[in-house]
Amino acid sequence: MKQELILLLLVVFLSPAYSQEMDDLPEVRIADAIKDILISTRKVYTSEVSNKLFEDGTGSIKDYAHYKGFAPLPAQLIKEIGKELNRESQNEIIIHLKSKYFVNEESRLVDSQERAGWTFLMEQQNAATNVKEMRWQPYLYISDKNGVDYLTYMSADTATSEQCVSCHEVQELNASVQYARKQHGIMDKPVLKRWHMIGIYKIEIKLK
Repeated sequence: MKQELILLLLVVFLSPAYSQEMDDLPEVRIADAIKDILISTRKVYTSEVSNKLFEDGTGSIKDYAHYKGFAPLPAQLIKEIGKELNRESQNEIIIHLKSKYFVNEESRLVDSQERAGWTFLMEQQNAATNVKEMRWQPYLYISDKNGVDYLTYMSADTATSEQCVSCHEVQELNASVQYARKQHGIMDKPVLKRWHMIGIYKIEIKLK
């Protein structure tokens, strides 16, 4: 227990992503609040909409628009919320769902910062004794977009229900998904368990 606690502290405080000065930025609190809203929205949508539709004989599927009685997948809902926030904020807020074990090309980790963020969060998970109750430390950095500075905030997207786990298990059987991952050098498989990380919330906030 003591050794695991020391490891977790080392991961958080010795990581290049940790900076007390950056942690005090108001944009970090904004990103943290947005992340909490996204997590709550996804959790409620999964339990109250997706599960209800499944019980009624339909459910949430990727191609929901072509089938009567079906709704979007929880991840699709979050992406649409992200697009709306981006539009309403006039590019001051940008939201992406990212994962090493991507299902769609747009969700893969594309640069060293995203890969470092994934590693940073996975190290926290591996050091935790209780994944369900752990408090995730976000991966933070400043990025430049066409001369404009943004705070980038990355935190864990976890499987909050058995339905999340089941849905991702189905994707692991998709040959096209496996082929796409191999093209980008992803040869291993994710560990799919409830409360474990399945992806990343990447939230970018324009610095004032």
